[in-house]
Amino acid sequence: MSQELSREYTYDIAFLQIVSDISGLPCAFWSQSVFWSSGRENMHPLYKDHNLRIQMETSCRKDLPVFFLENEFVLWGLMKLGRFTIAVGPSLLNNSMPGYDAVYAVSHVLQSPLSLKKVTLKEMGNYLSLLFCHFLSGSVALENLSLFGSGSEQFIWETEEEVSSYHLEQSENDRTHRHGVAFEMAIADAVRNGDVKLVKKLLSEDPPDMADIGIVAEEERKQLEYMTVALLTILTRAAKEGGLPSEKAHEVGDVYLKRLAKASSLGQPISSINLRAIIEFTESVRKAKKERSDISHVEACKAYIEENLMKNLEVGQIAPALNLSRTYLAHLFKKEEGITIQQYIQREKCRHAVRLLKYSDYPVALISEYLGFSSPGYFGNCFQQWYGVTPSKYRKENSHGFSTKDTPL
Repeated sequence: MSQELSREYTYDIAFLQIVSDISGLPCAFWSQSVFWSSGRENMHPLYKDHNLRIQMETSCRKDLPVFFLENEFVLWGLMKLGRFTIAVGPSLLNNSMPGYDAVYAVSHVLQSPLSLKKVTLKEMGNYLSLLFCHFLSGSVALENLSLFGSGSEQFIWETEEEVSSYHLEQSENDRTHRHGVAFEMAIADAVRNGDVKLVKKLLSEDPPDMADIGIVAEEERKQLEYMTVALLTILTRAAKEGGLPSEKAHEVGDVYLKRLAKASSLGQPISSINLRAIIEFTESVRKAKKERSDISHVEACKAYIEENLMKNLEVGQIAPALNLSRTYLAHLFKKEEGITIQQYIQREKCRHAVRLLKYSDYPVALISEYLGFSSPGYFGNCFQQWYGVTPSKYRKENSHGFSTKDTPL
């Protein structure tokens, strides 16, 4: 440990050592010129890997900790503290392959294998929250933590709206192990219901190991690729069952199949694709359900107006009749129709007035009363607003000379 760190950050380093002891994970603390880690520094993967450190520094946010996927299996927790970067890890995600410790040691030219501990996103999030509270006196929720890959691309919890023409042609693989099947069913149900909160909870707490899902390939990366294709098939089906239009569901699936192909060709992380796909499918279903609900509320409002159009209808009567908040209904209606509810009522009343003015000789005052306007003057103002002329002038310009006897109401 450098003298600079020893003098200035004795208390902070002591706290990091405590976090390392509690979590069972290595902790590191570095800037451009200094490096400290719990345990033997020269046995830490970041001690000589400057490129990985730079990738981590690029991924860090100033305001919040982040998750960092070094590859499909290895998860880190990162936090920025002034000119220093704090890292918790490396750790293994729950979907990691057995015996990966030795593979990781060889890839980082370590003298002996590290004992990589398996953690969930929720567990890593708890460690990051502890650090954030200690160093910056703040609190952070798991869903507010971003996850980045080694290419500094942000993966989760944000959705993207890319659409491609890459077609979904793979079928679902058979899954036999109970934990894997139960997890798969829980994810599919959450996607079907558009329950983003539940999906994040499932992903952060207890995703299954690959062995629970079923081994379909001897080579671990191929195993992940096959599992991803199967997952995308399940997600596409669940999203369609949840109400997402078939075309949109396949578009989202095609986007992630294309990403899988690109990641496979470039050797990029694959497990992050699964995480993003699950979140995006769920969010898409949630939005589709909300849109359908919104449209049904607007249609119900329009139907109520049609039934009561001949009355002195007031906007304040409609929302309670539909068991909706007045503010919510007003916002929704304006968003869908482009005009307010009051404007819509006036427009519909004036449309009825047009037929009466053209095909009857009822007095304007009587038409005003019949359509529930508060006064002939108010009727005239509304009509002129929508048709640019007064009711009398409209009748004069458009009358066909019909009488009440010729045209029934």
